[in-house]
Amino acid sequence: MQEINAIIENATRLQEELEPAYATALKELAEAEYAYKQANATHYLRSEGTVNERSAIAVQGSADELQRKLNAEAHRDFLKVKIEDARQVMSAYQSILSAHSRNVTATGRYTA
Repeated sequence: MQEINAIIENATRLQEELEPAYATALKELAEAEYAYKQANATHYLRSEGTVNERSAIAVQGSADELQRKLNAEAHRDFLKVKIEDARQVMSAYQSILSAHSRNVTATGRYTA
């Protein structure tokens, strides 16, 4: 039982450590998204040609901002998965503890 409690505590601690990083990642993504849209619009408005040509020029001109945006999205997604993994670990072990407690209550015996 102590092992299960330790696992739950570690998963809880991991989740608590990741949540501020996730909030920071969301802010960084918002900033990267804004910078990309601004750069893209600027390049689009300064370009000439068909709509498709102007769009291509805008994407090329804002490639650095697009890369930062894509990196920020990947970082956000990574942290989101890590937080969800920690939650699932906690949930699974809490279910094990609950089932064990019900078994002890029903049988009146503790089994390790």
